Amino acid sequence: MKNKLSASHFIRYWLLLPIFFVYSGVFAQHFTDTIHTDYRAFKGKLIVLNECHNVASNDKVYEHIVRQIAAGANTGDTLNLVLEMPYSNACLLNKYLQGDTHPIPWNLRKYIEALKGLKTPLRIIGVDFEYDLGGRARYYLPFVNRIIEELKMGNIPGQPLMDYLAALRRDTIWVQPDKNELISFYTEEQKKTVVGSAAYTTLRDLLFVLAAEHNISSHGHRDNVAYRRFIEAQKKGIVRFSNSYNVLIYGSVHTDPSNRHNIYSNFRYRRSSPFKDNVYSIAQVYIDCKSTGDYFEQKLRTVSASILNGKKKNDDNLLAYVRERYATQSFNSVQCVKDIGGFSVIEPYKPHIISWFIHWMVEE
Repeated sequence: MKNKLSASHFIRYWLLLPIFFVYSGVFAQHFTDTIHTDYRAFKGKLIVLNECHNVASNDKVYEHIVRQIAAGANTGDTLNLVLEMPYSNACLLNKYLQGDTHPIPWNLRKYIEALKGLKTPLRIIGVDFEYDLGGRARYYLPFVNRIIEELKMGNIPGQPLMDYLAALRRDTIWVQPDKNELISFYTEEQKKTVVGSAAYTTLRDLLFVLAAEHNISSHGHRDNVAYRRFIEAQKKGIVRFSNSYNVLIYGSVHTDPSNRHNIYSNFRYRRSSPFKDNVYSIAQVYIDCKSTGDYFEQKLRTVSASILNGKKKNDDNLLAYVRERYATQSFNSVQCVKDIGGFSVIEPYKPHIISWFIHWMVEE
């Protein structure tokens, strides 16, 4: 009969189904990790991941890595997650991770939401410039509004802060914000004495936010400022490294190991770095992946980038090598491998590369 499907028709339609799903973007990401890295050897060191912003597979990779680290951590260990964000943003996210029910005023990254309640204490650190330049009041205003709300509710004692401000009027030496310190007269211990322990953290956080730069002249300038703020955060006790695992996730331009002026090199080579000569990469390569843009431009585009993204020629050569070597990798997939094989440009950095994640034509 005309309306009946023969066996051959049925088989033909069945074979076409995968093509339909691929082109309609319905396939979920296929994630493969056969090496299962033991991160205990990297405790107390800094693990750096390069990122193509807003590629859907990122969240799965980060949750996977953090859970692997937590699985090997001991009681009393902590995990510092240094992200490409301002301190005002990090403060609100840390409150959320600690069980705060106050709504987050922007879309929460899926992996951060998934890590809430992790047995290993997770602390997010943001030392980037404040993104409110030009009226983009995305993080700073919610941060300040939250402090005002807590003062009104009595969660933060207001009188000690008023006493501190009165003391500042009388005694303070003011310095320029671009010196990375707004108020320098009191030491951190003196501030604790004046305002009391209950209000000290709020005061410290507020001053650290106010001391941030609000614009950047170049990637190098931005990375140097972020590094200086990280060291300042360490001095103020905002960042602690005792019994800690430390993971930094920044855009690929900032984490190219061949660039001696970016945030990767600041941490690896500067004498003041707590991680001097102890910086290791988890290298990510993105091949024709969909990205929804970055903070400044929300626009759907196809991106390809590698750990060598800071130098176009090196980046292009590495991408071409990976395209050829992993041409059989599945559409919309992420694969973790220990080594990508012999490629001359990457050889000098291999001793400091833990593993590779290949993001292949990721859609969603």
